[in-house]
Amino acid sequence: ALLDDERSAGTLSRGMRPWATKQEQFKRDDFEQLLEYLTAHIGRHKFANALRTWLVVARFTGLRPCEWEYAGLTDVGGKPCLLVRNAKATNGRGNGGYRTLDLSKADVADIDALHDMIEMLEGYEAELGFAALHERLAHNMKRTT
Repeated sequence: ALLDDERSAGTLSRGMRPWATKQEQFKRDDFEQLLEYLTAHIGRHKFANALRTWLVVARFTGLRPCEWEYAGLTDVGGKPCLLVRNAKATNGRGNGGYRTLDLSKADVADIDALHDMIEMLEGYEAELGFAALHERLAHNMKRTT
């Protein structure tokens, strides 16, 4: 009731904390430029293709980077789905430990990219492990951008 009585004139439109001010996604033109750069550098930079795959699939699914560690493709009622362990299912947050993303209306290109992502993660698992791969891709992302 007290908040409803207060006016918002003179207040900030959004928070000033780092998580409130950072941009959460690329603008389409910037994203396309980044993909072009990574595509041109496949073979020259060890993780260019891995980062490109990750970015394409992340944009399609909206998954947080850490959620890919336990992500997997499955079938639910005859529909292709992505099963994901929720990153924010701690301390009573989130809607449970896992969520299922229905992929039945996804484009063939998006499904192919998802298969590439899962295959890539499995391929790097023996060599690096998920944490090391994530760290190297994050470093590559910083350097690339």
